Amino acid sequence: MSTTPDLPESGFELVQIYTLELSSLWNKAADVTEKDNLFSFGWDWRMTGTKDVFEVRLSIRVSPSVVRPEQLAVRLVGRFRMVGSPSLGVEQFAKLQAVAILMPYLRQALSAVTTNSPKGPYYLPSINVSTLMERFDVAKASGAKQLADSERPQVKRKVRGRRSGSGRSSKSA
Repeated sequence: MSTTPDLPESGFELVQIYTLELSSLWNKAADVTEKDNLFSFGWDWRMTGTKDVFEVRLSIRVSPSVVRPEQLAVRLVGRFRMVGSPSLGVEQFAKLQAVAILMPYLRQALSAVTTNSPKGPYYLPSINVSTLMERFDVAKASGAKQLADSERPQVKRKVRGRRSGSGRSSKSA
């Protein structure tokens, strides 16, 4: 064990977590043909419009199987804030560290929604977040597009208006 007075902080802090979807739908065993549950995992991030605040969205769907004929879904959002001088870029943090921070909340939501299920709580298997996130292109994320748009030079648009001396007066009589 290492004792150090200063922890190597990332420069980001978790501010809030909220759930967008939490569901468990029971299927008839006769309608299910999959032997094992199949997983569908989603990820995205975006800037919120508030300076230095961004959100990371995770979603997971677990398809029904013969062993567990439930369709499970969780979508949650973690709101993060940049503090101090971040040691890595927001895109890097959103793609890996934020996902690792939010994964226990996703796992807990799945087990909570299935606590009273006839099959008992569902426990998400251990996931290698680094390998999982290799499947996602950070450049295609909403936040990356927002950052790219904000760095583009703004094009000035001509505004058509009336010239002074057009015969109208702005003075009231």
